[in-house]
Amino acid sequence: MRFLATLFALLVATPVSAQPFLYWATRTDDTIARANIDGTDVNTDFITGLAQPWDVVVDDTYIYWTSQLGPAIGRARLDGTSVEPDFIDNASGPRHLRKDDTFLYWTNNNTGSIGRARLDGSESNPEFIDTGDAVLAGVAVTSDHIYWISINTSTFVGTMGRADLDGSNPNPAFVPAADIAVFSGSMVIAGGFVYWATNSGVG
Repeated sequence: MRFLATLFALLVATPVSAQPFLYWATRTDDTIARANIDGTDVNTDFITGLAQPWDVVVDDTYIYWTSQLGPAIGRARLDGTSVEPDFIDNASGPRHLRKDDTFLYWTNNNTGSIGRARLDGSESNPEFIDTGDAVLAGVAVTSDHIYWISINTSTFVGTMGRADLDGSNPNPAFVPAADIAVFSGSMVIAGGFVYWATNSGVG
């Protein structure tokens, strides 16, 4: 179970180029793990005692993570000190997490909304975008837009939505359901393209 949880979490961890470590959430062990970027010195108990951490992002100072049983967004320094498991405490089943230079963005799977807060934890708005879908399986941001994946729980087929970065002009069917296969939970933007993981490959 630890291996499977670790493998999934590595797909969504976001290392910073200036920081020579990988960080990931291990949900079955309630920990944040860390290793050198060459895979050595794996520490699966780097931060312990969390409430089912799901996703991880980092910047030059902090590690941030979602704890869907918290429900909260946690934070700690990159060396594992100053742990704040309830750094943002008004999330609702938070899972997928992304950031830009100003804000954290996360999916609330209890409400079908996307939350947003400043990197210092202020101005937290768990209903920043109301997508209308109870199961959200990914979020990604660019300098102009925020993207998300919604899952139809009857067909298990995903639809990609998009809104302006300030939350305006939401389009829940930016990429129609017919164009996205069963979604497994990882979504990134690179080189002007959106990439997402499916149970059978990568879109």
